[in-house]
Amino acid sequence: MNNKTKLLSFILIMTVLLSACSNITQTSNNSEDIANNNTKLVVYASFYPIYDFTNIIGSDYIDLNLIVPAGAEPHHYEISAKTMANLEKADLILLNGLEFETWADSLPESLEAKIIRIGESVNPLPYREHSHEAEEIDSGHSPSEFDPHIWLDPI
Repeated sequence: MNNKTKLLSFILIMTVLLSACSNITQTSNNSEDIANNNTKLVVYASFYPIYDFTNIIGSDYIDLNLIVPAGAEPHHYEISAKTMANLEKADLILLNGLEFETWADSLPESLEAKIIRIGESVNPLPYREHSHEAEEIDSGHSPSEFDPHIWLDPI
């Protein structure tokens, strides 16, 4: 990964985290006070690439959790009742969006967490003609208009 790609990835994730944190009510708005009081935002990332980016950026200020377990196929994941109950405690839920997490449609509207679909905040690449067939065969799901694998090419 070249330096330009790293910088753009960092900017994208920081923008997402900062926009999410700015809308969450805290007893203190000062990040130093938050760190001293051990008050951490409860954040859930849908799958590992989002988890990894988020952990690198916000690990000192958040309690980070992974929704789709490591090694599980995010395209075919079915959210468990236990995970759904855990999401009730979340301040922030980070999703890829762009029809990547089909299970996210089952999230209840009663969740108080801010939900950010990162793919909707970027200019995703459209599928190329040959990608549609390969995507349907490889993942078993119908492709969206855009390539949801945004972490592979953050530019």
